[in-house]
Amino acid sequence: MTLTHSLSLSLSLCLSLSLSLYIPKKQMFLHLVLFKSSIHFVDFHRKSLIQKVKLVEPIADDLYPKISEEKYSRIKEAKTSQDKMRVIYDDILLSGGQMLKEVFLQSLRQNEPDLIAELSRS
Repeated sequence: MTLTHSLSLSLSLCLSLSLSLYIPKKQMFLHLVLFKSSIHFVDFHRKSLIQKVKLVEPIADDLYPKISEEKYSRIKEAKTSQDKMRVIYDDILLSGGQMLKEVFLQSLRQNEPDLIAELSRS
């Protein structure tokens, strides 16, 4: 096995396991963590988004064309912004697929740009 194949295999394993890798021939360490791109932004930042999003109702309005009236009503009926966000995550995004996550993220970018910028830097 060549160094290139070995390195490629090692990198692949590290990516899936989130490990550090020492490459002696290059005399360097590579610390590889779970790629944010492999987990959707809204999944990766779930906890922070639930706690920090304040403008949930405009986001619910943006989701409305893609969700049922019942789900939309559940969001509106929730008391706090955190409860509304939990409804969005647990009742909508969990089963809504990538397309709905993209609609949600686009709405977050429009309604909570500072928060999205902050989370993107973290």
